[in-house]
Amino acid sequence: MKAADLQIPDRVRRRALAVGEAGVAWLDGLDGLVGDLATEWQLSIGRTLSGETEALVAETTTAEGHDAVLKIAIPGLDPTASELRTLLAAQGRGYAAVFRHDAARGAMLLERLGPRSTNSACRSTHRSKPSAPRCWTPGPRCPRGPGS
Repeated sequence: MKAADLQIPDRVRRRALAVGEAGVAWLDGLDGLVGDLATEWQLSIGRTLSGETEALVAETTTAEGHDAVLKIAIPGLDPTASELRTLLAAQGRGYAAVFRHDAARGAMLLERLGPRSTNSACRSTHRSKPSAPRCWTPGPRCPRGPGS
């Protein structure tokens, strides 16, 4: 699929328009951005995934043949920044691995996983790994675990 063939889910389009000028500009430039990222990161862009509200998410395949997901956040919303920090810290343990990222453009290339998780305590915004129950590990400010 070429970037120009992108199918932007209605929920994503409505959310981008609700952001205002930045969201409209994002929508207008999305085909070009996806095309640029596909070229720079050597990706084949597949189908757009539904279910997201704050980002365009599309299946991709890397030049090496790895299944991945390209996620591009609507500007003005923070989910990608905090999500990226979490995913980078997890290093693929219980969450999708981050193959590439470009914070300035709100873009992440993530490991493509299986079906959506229903466990909100251990969920990235995509798919849950079989190792998702191991996603929480004690940290210096939360030594006892989730909900403690």
